Amino acid sequence: MTPSLTPTLPPSAVQKLSYGGSFGIGVMKNGTLVSWGSNLLGESAIPSSLINERFIDVSAGPNFAVALDRNGAVHVWGAAVFGLDNVPIEALSDVIAIDAGTRHILALKNDGSVVGWGRNDFQQITIPAQAMSDVVKISAGGDYSIALKSDGTVVAWGNTKNGTMNPPPNLSRVVEISASEEHVLALRDDGTVVGWGDNRYKQSTVPAIVQTRAIAVSSGLHYSLVLLNNGTVEAWGYNLYNRYRIPANIGSVIAIHASFTNSVLALRNGSVIVIGANAANALITRTPTAGPLLP
Repeated sequence: MTPSLTPTLPPSAVQKLSYGGSFGIGVMKNGTLVSWGSNLLGESAIPSSLINERFIDVSAGPNFAVALDRNGAVHVWGAAVFGLDNVPIEALSDVIAIDAGTRHILALKNDGSVVGWGRNDFQQITIPAQAMSDVVKISAGGDYSIALKSDGTVVAWGNTKNGTMNPPPNLSRVVEISASEEHVLALRDDGTVVGWGDNRYKQSTVPAIVQTRAIAVSSGLHYSLVLLNNGTVEAWGYNLYNRYRIPANIGSVIAIHASFTNSVLALRNGSVIVIGANAANALITRTPTAGPLLP
């Protein structure tokens, strides 16, 4: 999950953003949705019934989109595999945050409980007792799930492969979490970052340059992005498609998202930059406009 942008931005500025396989989705400051990129399975086609609705959160899976409206209801469109578009009744009200994994979705309720749906082959949507209260943040990975508790500790469940279920001992004071396909980043309240899970490309080995300066984290497929307190971005891991070769002199970055083949940066001037693979015209260097509409 990326932090909300500052209230001084123009209404057309992207407030929250997420990126899937080859498409992006965002919420503008005025609460309307924007999307761009691939639409082979309707993933970037915002349903016409939602055009006049206002939203507070979005998240993208590989080829499906999830949006949370201001009334606390979750909406899903795109690839309808594993029952992803069959939103459970518990996620139709009182939801305050959402996150899409590769094949499952998590929703955080205003009472601190978590709801999950989609694929469950590793029990990634079977919510443990520890995640049924006092949860403040959620993150859905490839086939596992992470929850951040109000006391700054984390709870993990699902596939034990690659060590994603094993955060460092005594990890505490966490304020943000980000689960990718196979590794996790945690941001602590002192600006330090902790990583664990798959480390084949050193994506979980946090470089010293980010420590004490981080304000947001995002874990992608085999790589990591961190936003620093001076508006710059640091990245490490596998640089497929040059997805984290940040352009020089782009200005102040205020939100980040690491995905499968692309990185997305929201700038203080309201524009969005997408870096990496250019499938389906996924690369943009502007403020995106509303995508194609579903009937």
